[in-house]
Amino acid sequence: MQQTPTRSWDLSSCTVVHVRAGDFLPFHGHVVWLTSEQGGRQSGPPPTPPDQDYAATAFVPPATVDDGLASFVLRVRDRTAWRSRADGCWLVVENVPPNQVGPGDVIVVTEGARTVAYFHVDAVDVDIPTRLVAQRK
Repeated sequence: MQQTPTRSWDLSSCTVVHVRAGDFLPFHGHVVWLTSEQGGRQSGPPPTPPDQDYAATAFVPPATVDDGLASFVLRVRDRTAWRSRADGCWLVVENVPPNQVGPGDVIVVTEGARTVAYFHVDAVDVDIPTRLVAQRK
């Protein structure tokens, strides 16, 4: 039986990506950006253009940056505020464990291995897909 090799990823070189994720994102809540003193972004909330969404990595505790990262898209209402209403969505994974979220959960938003924000989930639309990219069959 052939073993699948494991890979080691250097997450410190990840860059911020802006995308347009479609009209509706299924997770609704608010985002709180960390200040540089709290270990967050040096420049404050990311200057995402109005016609694009912020894409990064994220995880749901009790997972960690080491074992639970998945691509995440965030649409922030006030792009200059440290705290703002926002909508989110997983980019590839389904909303199932270990990435499953519901009202009251927190998604830890990261850039590489650094935590930059907390997205507090208030509601999840069950009629909207919880991931943006369909998996190949």
